[in-house]
Amino acid sequence: MSRIHYWQFLVDEAGIPIEDAEIYAYQAEGNSSADIFSSQTSTTIIHSVPLGHDDYDILTLIKTDSNGYFDFWIEDEWGTVAPYTTSQRFKVAWYKVGTVDAFIDDITVFPTIIHPVDETDTDTTLDKLLSNNLAKSWTDDITTLELSAADHETRIDSLELSAADHETRIDSLESDGTSYGTMATQDADAVNIDGGAIDNTPIGGSTPTSASFTDIIMEGIIIGSHEDITSTSEGVSASVDYETTFVTTDGGSDLNRIGLADGYEGQTKYISCVVEGDAADTWSIRPDNMIGGTKITFTGIGEGCILKMHSAGWVVVGNNGGTIS
Repeated sequence: MSRIHYWQFLVDEAGIPIEDAEIYAYQAEGNSSADIFSSQTSTTIIHSVPLGHDDYDILTLIKTDSNGYFDFWIEDEWGTVAPYTTSQRFKVAWYKVGTVDAFIDDITVFPTIIHPVDETDTDTTLDKLLSNNLAKSWTDDITTLELSAADHETRIDSLELSAADHETRIDSLESDGTSYGTMATQDADAVNIDGGAIDNTPIGGSTPTSASFTDIIMEGIIIGSHEDITSTSEGVSASVDYETTFVTTDGGSDLNRIGLADGYEGQTKYISCVVEGDAADTWSIRPDNMIGGTKITFTGIGEGCILKMHSAGWVVVGNNGGTIS
């Protein structure tokens, strides 16, 4: 059941409330009685008769109270007892012997700018009232956002998300079945963004012209990171978790050995000697897998090489003073 509440205060020209005035409701532009109710839940219809009619049922008569107030209820088209369409207008009259006899005609009771939602209605010119049943999903999580376009030309210029306590999070990005990794804990030290902002601080793009990050991590390797090791004749290993290894020979006047495990394909590794323990020290790099040889041997300080990881092993792409054998 859906009912509209109509109420009004009846006062005279001096602003004094008119008490015990009889209230009548008609359909607009005539004296055809309107079906009204005394409350939102009442099932008894109150019918109006011509003003001051002696046969009027006094038990169901609506009258103003000591403040001049009166009210009644009218069913809209979703009512079940005496419904009216939302286009129906009404006439309200009041009467008190020797005091007042007047009416207001063509009253709009039902809202005309809001319509209960009809999911099958495609008229976009109407402002519709969304039901609680439909609105319930506003608090649901969106687990998947899928985009598609011909020739893979889909582009998102701006993606704006919001949630309570700023907990909105993108767990992963995927395009056409290909995963582009996760974004579980993004911050300014862990992601390269060209333009935009983090916590309202502009980064990349033109404002400012550059952005500074503490670490850039690729495949678990911190770009620009390095380690310092001391080589020995028994052998030590250079870590593939650092981009650069700086070597100090142990001063034993013999050949030092440095092992190197396989890295990820495409990884670049820099190894060079920065301190020579003894002028007679020599040192060699012996990768687990190497293309074009098995080791690179060096005889002095400042020497070293650049290696690139292929699926079949390390490849020497830069060499300063080393002998490949």
